Amino acid sequence: MWKFKDDIDGPGEFPGMKKELEALVGTVPGLISLELGLNENSSAPAWDVTLRSEHESPRALEEYRVHPAHKAAAERISSMMKDRAVVDYRR
Repeated sequence: MWKFKDDIDGPGEFPGMKKELEALVGTVPGLISLELGLNENSSAPAWDVTLRSEHESPRALEEYRVHPAHKAAAERISSMMKDRAVVDYRR
């Protein structure tokens, strides 16, 4: 999950983020699916964007983290964010 910096037009930036990250499916081996969502709740504790991804295995998740395409996207996106939270879990 992310929170946009105050000077960033989050809803304006979101479509590009979504397109870039969802394009990683089929590019990053072991990445089964990736979904981005823009928050529709205006309450103060809410986060702006959520990302849910599914990987073939814990190893595939680790490979996703270091894949050059993911790292490039993460670098661009992190420049717009003031905060980030992560949860990794198994189903």
